[in-house]
Amino acid sequence: QADLPRDIWLPCPLEQGSLLQELFFTEKEVKILFHHPKKGEKKELIEMAQTNAKAFFAAAKDKQTLRERTLLDLKTLLHLSNYPTKIECLDTSHLSGKEAVAVAVSFVEGQKASKLYRTYRLHVSSSDDLASLREVILRRYRSAQQEGRLPDLLLIDGGKTHLQKAKEALNELNVIGVDLVAMAKEEGRHDKGLSAEKLFLLDQTDPIFLPLHSPILFFLQSIRDEAHRFAITYHKKQRNRGLVKSQLDAVPGIGIRKKTALLRKFKSLTRILQSSDEELMSVPTIRKKDVVSIRQFFIGDPSHVLP
Repeated sequence: QADLPRDIWLPCPLEQGSLLQELFFTEKEVKILFHHPKKGEKKELIEMAQTNAKAFFAAAKDKQTLRERTLLDLKTLLHLSNYPTKIECLDTSHLSGKEAVAVAVSFVEGQKASKLYRTYRLHVSSSDDLASLREVILRRYRSAQQEGRLPDLLLIDGGKTHLQKAKEALNELNVIGVDLVAMAKEEGRHDKGLSAEKLFLLDQTDPIFLPLHSPILFFLQSIRDEAHRFAITYHKKQRNRGLVKSQLDAVPGIGIRKKTALLRKFKSLTRILQSSDEELMSVPTIRKKDVVSIRQFFIGDPSHVLP
């Protein structure tokens, strides 16, 4: 109720304004007045708001038009079979050379669709990029095919070999109709502030080179960079969780059940140590003796709580 205005100024008379007033009063117990100024400061403010709204709408429409033009140019340039409404990019990597992981990012109508992003902990050797690529494709697109949510274009970070491996993985799933493009930085080029890229297509032996200032190049780079960013974020999260787990493993009396319960609630070692005894003991399976053990191990004083 506190966020509701008491006065609303409009550029034109409001039909059935009295009914709206009654509705607000009945539902929110707030009396709201609707005004239609014909002159003065309030009229000037309304005119300014209309001008700003038109400018915002025009700018948004221009951005949408630019995105549509870029997608259409991308389809034409790369001879895609589909208009790339939905584009996905995969990034595979490893944690400290031990654990392979992968991420998938999605762009719909030229914009990030973060709700569709996914992360994967892989089972293959972390040093085998091609095996990692195959596994994430099989896992992601087996269910995507069954649920009818395949992308129009799959962007692979890598060269011709990676592109072929991606195609083989899709063939294993009998996936058809998904366009494939691989993207790799051009070796031997060190353009200040910009990077030259090679685009590889399945039915073309030689790569495609795009001008450094090409909107299509910038668009594809932004997708690839978003995949990298998301992968790094995931790596840090996994690395931190692994560090906390290894530290908690050394605490006497804290087994896997208690460790998992603590991490599920507090997310980090810092938050665990900053929590009160009561907060820690609100976690299932955590008792007073466990709190004492944690404080003695990390702080040396079982009665101390970090600020």
